Amino acid sequence: LLNGGDGSGPVAPEAVVAALQQMDIDFVFTAHPTQVMRQGRLSKCNEIRTIMRRLSSPDLAHAERLDLLEKLQLQIHLCWRTDSLRLKPPSPQEEQRSLLSYVPRSIFPAVPVLLRRLDAALVRVGLPKLPLTASPFRFSSWMGGDRDGNPNVTAIVTKEAVLAARITAATLLFEAVQELMSSLSLRDATPEFKALVIASDGRLERRFGDHQAIAKMRRGRGYSQFFAPNPENEPYRKMLAEVRDRLWETSESLH
Repeated sequence: LLNGGDGSGPVAPEAVVAALQQMDIDFVFTAHPTQVMRQGRLSKCNEIRTIMRRLSSPDLAHAERLDLLEKLQLQIHLCWRTDSLRLKPPSPQEEQRSLLSYVPRSIFPAVPVLLRRLDAALVRVGLPKLPLTASPFRFSSWMGGDRDGNPNVTAIVTKEAVLAARITAATLLFEAVQELMSSLSLRDATPEFKALVIASDGRLERRFGDHQAIAKMRRGRGYSQFFAPNPENEPYRKMLAEVRDRLWETSESLH
């Protein structure tokens, strides 16, 4: 576009940035009652593909290769012994579960990678990155919501589909925040961010009490780590701890 590669002449950099900032692509997933491949068979094929990729690595030790070959043999055996076709059309709930199984292993990890590549492409041509508030991609689904004459999609089915999607989203974000808490041990932060941390500390103390009460609350929720409030020299962990608390509460309210 910048060089007029589409045949319409060069486009001003400002116009490219403005267009990208306004970009709103909605990926809508759908399914069809004739879909017959079982989810169990699909997951085993995915595992076989993952093992094959690992086997192609030249850095594998001999013991690691033998272990992977044993796992590959097991997955092939399980796949061969698993019925590949559904004996009846899937219900709307089964269609929804099939879609949600792809989100954690394919969609959720791919979106940030794509955004980082887009930012890198902009930087290479001297343009600014997308703002942090930009959300050029959205994901929607017809599954469990096509109330246009499908007798199998009732109000209860739609409610279950929405709840399942929200629980999946809350769970994935919760796990991502916990991973960030392990990584972001930085001590330095801007004055503006430190002010947000102080406000966060105040909210926690008003809701749960002192440090001991907060630690007890977090242990009771089954967190894997970071129970007690983090020290002052870990501002990002302190802020993320409150985000994790809120995501846990969101997930619990949906069950």
